Amino acid sequence: SDLPGATDAELGKTYSYTWKNADRYSKNKVMKLTLAEDGILTINLARPYDLYGASYEEVYFKFYAENNTSSYIVNMDSDYAKDTDKENCTMQVCLAKGTYYVEVDADVSYYSCDVDLTAQYSFSLDTKGYTEVEDNDSRTKATPMELGHMYYGTYGHGDSADHFSFNVTGGHKYVFTFDNFAEIDDTTIILSVVLPGGDKVSPLYYAEKNVDAN
Repeated sequence: SDLPGATDAELGKTYSYTWKNADRYSKNKVMKLTLAEDGILTINLARPYDLYGASYEEVYFKFYAENNTSSYIVNMDSDYAKDTDKENCTMQVCLAKGTYYVEVDADVSYYSCDVDLTAQYSFSLDTKGYTEVEDNDSRTKATPMELGHMYYGTYGHGDSADHFSFNVTGGHKYVFTFDNFAEIDDTTIILSVVLPGGDKVSPLYYAEKNVDAN
């Protein structure tokens, strides 16, 4: 579980990790992942079956920047993932090029027994198009936006927020276009436009699931 001692990870390779005697003291797997370009990182996960045979276990992927291991950039939770079937799911997060430590953590805090939990997972990167860059959950960390392009963004959990920044010219009309919101638990997107000082310059806009692109 030591970040500097992490195992190097390769894109497209499947990894397996077992939490021995799955209890709250289990050690987590830590991997070192280097991205050559900005892009959309996809995590493909085969979730372990829980110890009581009731459902598949939650698994978290916590991303740390190489130069700051004291707090994670984003925590991807399989509970908010897109299920591809009963067992497998995918999660996506937008990251800038660079090196990250990834901690793979199963939700074993309630267990204390001698049963092992095993998960399999892999990473892939899509570098096409314009994307947000995590960690951008506050105005001070906003992803700079180039006008005239559709940006791809992801949410790691239900309370996630993404911030973008762009420069404006007085007297012009600015149009926001939305497309392709994932329908997960009746997702609703809320947009507001805010000045650097914090004052809102537009009302909140609620975009419910599967809105029209316009």
